[in-house]
Amino acid sequence: MVGFEVVPVRELPDSSRCQELINTFTNIYKNKPSFCVRVPGRVNLIGEHIDYCGYSVCPMALDQDVLIAVSVQNDKKLQLHNIDTKYKEFECDIDNFEISLGKELRNGISISYVASKEFLTFYQMKLQQKA
Repeated sequence: MVGFEVVPVRELPDSSRCQELINTFTNIYKNKPSFCVRVPGRVNLIGEHIDYCGYSVCPMALDQDVLIAVSVQNDKKLQLHNIDTKYKEFECDIDNFEISLGKELRNGISISYVASKEFLTFYQMKLQQKA
């Protein structure tokens, strides 16, 4: 059992941006995404950086967001592609992963990677149970 709650599924907004994400994903990976996620930006009205120390903050969601399309495969690879071409594509083996950036950014990415890997493992188990 994974130690987090499953968030209720909601439809993505019907926008040209969401459609571009799905179309780009389908063109690159030759299949439609298993699911898409919208993550709103946030700002801390009170408590910038103190939440890392366990103190209270007052976060607020912003209109800016990140849209992510995901497909779970059996090849043990993490492949990242940004619609904005100024960002390079990234691919790695999910069992042998290393980031060569500054310590702070590397730690943040590593934490995000571990959380993503845990979620994807959980999602794969759910797909297998439905099959």
